Amino acid sequence: MKQPTSAARVVEAPARPAGPAPAADTPSELTVQGSPRGAVVLLDGGPLGTLPLSHALEAGTHTVSVQREGFASYSQEITLRPGASLAIQVALAAVPAPEEASAPTRLDAAPAEDWRPARLGSEDAGASALRDPFAAEAQGAATPSEKLADPFANP
Repeated sequence: MKQPTSAARVVEAPARPAGPAPAADTPSELTVQGSPRGAVVLLDGGPLGTLPLSHALEAGTHTVSVQREGFASYSQEITLRPGASLAIQVALAAVPAPEEASAPTRLDAAPAEDWRPARLGSEDAGASALRDPFAAEAQGAATPSEKLADPFANP
């Protein structure tokens, strides 16, 4: 079965006007929006917040993940420049629920119309290996205790 995948679109803010470059310690801005609302956003494996969110971060390479129970996860590595803004639009795909087990078979259901019991002492359904312990005439047993002594013994 094909696994559902999550979609994302990354949009970097337009270039800054010409001028001095921002200092290396200038924070960057990360915005993550999308669905489902309330999904957990992780940054480098640690919780950052829930959708939607906007957060100031240190420049550098980070891993952004979005997770929610019942949905396929999303994860992407991003690189933020000092003072830059980055927006990520995420749409997590719903994961189908596992199929439920079928109902158990009823053991007390009525037998099929063509059902018939095996007859002891006959050749039907392999019943010839069994003897009827209550049929004294068929087994030659004289007392009830002798009839029950070994119902599976060969005569």
